[in-house]
Amino acid sequence: QLREKELGRAARKHPDSMTAYDLTLQAMDLSYRLDRVSLETAVNLLEQACVLDPGYAPAYSHLALSRLWQIGQGWSREEWVDQDRVVAAARKAVERDRNDALGLAIYGHQLSYLTKDYRAGQASLDRAIAAGPSCAWAWALNGLTYGYIGDTATAVTRTEHAVRLSPVGADAFWFEHFLSQSYYLAGRYEDSVAWGKMSAAHAGANTSNLRCLIASLVAAGEMDEARTAAQRHMQLVPSFSLAAFQQRTPLNGDVRALFAQRLQQAGIPSLGPIDGAIQGKFQE
Repeated sequence: QLREKELGRAARKHPDSMTAYDLTLQAMDLSYRLDRVSLETAVNLLEQACVLDPGYAPAYSHLALSRLWQIGQGWSREEWVDQDRVVAAARKAVERDRNDALGLAIYGHQLSYLTKDYRAGQASLDRAIAAGPSCAWAWALNGLTYGYIGDTATAVTRTEHAVRLSPVGADAFWFEHFLSQSYYLAGRYEDSVAWGKMSAAHAGANTSNLRCLIASLVAAGEMDEARTAAQRHMQLVPSFSLAAFQQRTPLNGDVRALFAQRLQQAGIPSLGPIDGAIQGKFQE
């Protein structure tokens, strides 16, 4: 069954087409598997749902979320194009239902994560909590933005609350990861490692979680485990590079530099195959 909290109370609005509703349910199930093919299939299903019922906000919310995951995982074929698609889908979700907590949360998160407009993102995320106080995604993504701007105490409090709201759902591994990241930013490395390992046990292909786990393990002095996690990360995303990561990450300043340094210490390369080829071309 479709849980109301998974759609941030948007379930109160019934879609004109039950086919769009069914497609959204199928896509949600596929996206939580977090493998490349399933996530791409989920995006295709959600695009169909949006065409079949252009007024159904949850289809747009989950389309934005799934595309955002593709970018975060390093699986986007056209990252800059997909960033625009995330923004467009999130905006359409909010336009169709201004009380859609999930849509508001995703819209706010993409402002923080993709465009680095933290203030605007925070405003939308605060609205998401007001619209859906039981929506775990609203609390979790809100916490992430507080972490980006350096308010780590609030980040921890809000992501902890998200975990309490959805401790065992299909999406629980995301909230475990978000809490791990909040603990990392707060300097609580042992807690970050514990929650990062828990998330990895539930979704081993989550590269965002692996990166946070690697950095936390390095910070905690567990270099052998960090190198093992780095090898797993590179198997999942062979094209990954710290150069591209530092351009994309919403982490700032010294926090970003130290995070990247810790990834590099564990064996994550500064340049990926594409970056290296481009650099070599300029040196010729």
